Amino acid sequence: MVQLSTEFEAEIRRKAAAGAFPTLEDFLRNAVEAFEREGSLEALLLEGLDSGEAPLTEQDFDDIRREGLEEIRRLRNEQV
Repeated sequence: MVQLSTEFEAEIRRKAAAGAFPTLEDFLRNAVEAFEREGSLEALLLEGLDSGEAPLTEQDFDDIRREGLEEIRRLRNEQV
């Protein structure tokens, strides 16, 4: 069981009522998933920093652009 402050719970319930999250559980699930993504991203960034420099090729830039656009499309579809 998770204990929330009265103010925090009220804010979550306001957001749920506004349609941001259907339930308190949905809010918490979303928050945990965001936390997990952030932790994974941080680990990858640190790994990249520790690996040293490597020149980027034109293909690297194309791949980065393609993956970024795919992620934007995925996020937009999740919001619908």
